[in-house]
Amino acid sequence: MQAAREVLQRYWGYSAFRPAQEAVIQALLAGREVVALLPTGGGKSLCYQVPGLVLGGVTIVVSPLIALMRDQVEGLLRRGIPAAAIDSSLPTPLREKILHQAQAGQLSFLYVAPERVTTAAFLEKIQPLPVRLIAIDEAHCISQWGHDFRASYLRLAELRATFPQALWIALTATATPRVRQDILTYLQLQNPVVVQQPFYRPNFYYAVVHDIDKDKRLFQSLQKLHGSGIIYVSSRKRAQEVAEKLRRWGISAAFYHAGMPASARNETQAAWIREKIRVIVATSAFGMGIDKPNTRFVIHYDLAIEPEAYFQEVGRAGRDGELAYAVALLAPRDLEEVWNRLEEKYPPHEVLLRLYELLRQRGGIGAPFPINPTELTEQLHIKSYTLWRALHLLSQEGFLSWREGHTTRAYVRSRVAPEAWQKPITPLQGWIARLGGAALFTEGAYVDLLDWAYQLGIPYTQLYEEIERLRREGWLIHDALPPNFGEVLLQEPPPSPTQWETLRHKYRTLQQQARVRATFMLRYYQQTAVCRAQYLLRYFEELIEPCGQCDVCRGYYAPNRPTESEKMQAAAWLSEYAQVPRPPHELKEAILRLFPQKAEALLEGFLAEGRLELLPDWRLRWKK
Repeated sequence: MQAAREVLQRYWGYSAFRPAQEAVIQALLAGREVVALLPTGGGKSLCYQVPGLVLGGVTIVVSPLIALMRDQVEGLLRRGIPAAAIDSSLPTPLREKILHQAQAGQLSFLYVAPERVTTAAFLEKIQPLPVRLIAIDEAHCISQWGHDFRASYLRLAELRATFPQALWIALTATATPRVRQDILTYLQLQNPVVVQQPFYRPNFYYAVVHDIDKDKRLFQSLQKLHGSGIIYVSSRKRAQEVAEKLRRWGISAAFYHAGMPASARNETQAAWIREKIRVIVATSAFGMGIDKPNTRFVIHYDLAIEPEAYFQEVGRAGRDGELAYAVALLAPRDLEEVWNRLEEKYPPHEVLLRLYELLRQRGGIGAPFPINPTELTEQLHIKSYTLWRALHLLSQEGFLSWREGHTTRAYVRSRVAPEAWQKPITPLQGWIARLGGAALFTEGAYVDLLDWAYQLGIPYTQLYEEIERLRREGWLIHDALPPNFGEVLLQEPPPSPTQWETLRHKYRTLQQQARVRATFMLRYYQQTAVCRAQYLLRYFEELIEPCGQCDVCRGYYAPNRPTESEKMQAAAWLSEYAQVPRPPHELKEAILRLFPQKAEALLEGFLAEGRLELLPDWRLRWKK
């Protein structure tokens, strides 16, 4: 471990690891494979970055999130650690350059998207690499029982044949016991060490505020709470609207979402970390890689609909161990909105079929073609997010690949010598040469044009028109998308009827699991009888005593709680009636006849205490 501590001190400036990190790294350096289950803020990335440097060679990191890969690579490069990422959007010349660097021993970390890493062509190119460690990030994606299943994860074990000597580590922040078992099974981990930190955070105050007027309650909450915090919303538009409201109320606030230029996001994030801004109003895009230990509160203006997402988002507060607040604002309209959001996230199977057929009529198979998302949503009578989800799902199945309509990253390369750019026709042309740098005249530059436009103080449309003019006139080549357009490539051969039917069954399972998770969260927001922390941790099968400090434990809903006598009577009855597993609705109807006012509170309490157990088929049984 001495070598690991030296690496930690040299590159990160810390003298010691956290206990869970030390356990993970010690196991890897002893030649053991590892499953690391560390909640948000647990320092997962160090668990493979430090041993990767100690072991030497190349560490392959599989990650499903392009933004997270880029964030990790930028962080390593800032510390002087050679790293690069390959995802589906990276142009071929730059992919080849990165692979050449890896083969030449110039990279320590290679981040790869799961869809690419197991393709035959890619495996052939990386086979010569001295890979000593393979890290599977967001490992819960391998399980259909998880909240973000990705079919490409099921093929990752194929990497073992290419790199039989490499050690493996699987990492996730949120995994139920069933998901953990899927990680062990499908990754074929060899006698792994499982390192798990408890989900329970004793410094958290959980509360749900019920009111028809959310804005009033938001203002009151921010008046009572001290320090800086995060407000989570469900859309980019709402992020901007809520941030503007806060500023009108005299509260220092800014919005953050994935549609902003990278420079603007970085500036907003830095201002918040330095406490020049008190409140960030953000979509779920905010939080990856953020370490602000003194964040005092997380408020959900729009409700989280998955326990895993809720834990990750509230887990960004209170990392310094001091009291932190996790507050959800609940209005009557939210219940309907939750189900609407779920329908948008999981569009009907018929929409997937109609969308694929429409794309096939438009562009055929085997060659990329542009799409206008607005036209497609109008023709299919669906919302833009539903279209995004449908394309995402078809892409995961390998039926197509696509570039999003709001993608502004592009490959740009000059077709003329640098000298020709010394006398630009327009000032903007001169700025493009400066921003592109030396790479513009060699292998080409992969850049964010929206970020360029932000730095130049011009609309994206104007910048696109300029680079398109330069393309037509022979100055450069580029693959930028026109404003508000996307690009699709239908893969060959087209999916067979059997593949469509397989997708239908798989998709039905995903929808059912999503409804179960949403129902769990809705009950969390609505119930007033069980400790909030106790209720939430039940999802991960972690049993705790009541926290003593959430809104329920503090007695705000005391009149609705069952008495000890009622609990004893109900337990005696259930120990007989529920010896045989029964569906939840049947159990609830039966106990309603005995305790009309408190049936739900009794059931929730017994579940939280572990006296009623939830079986894999979603029936309930009294635990002897």
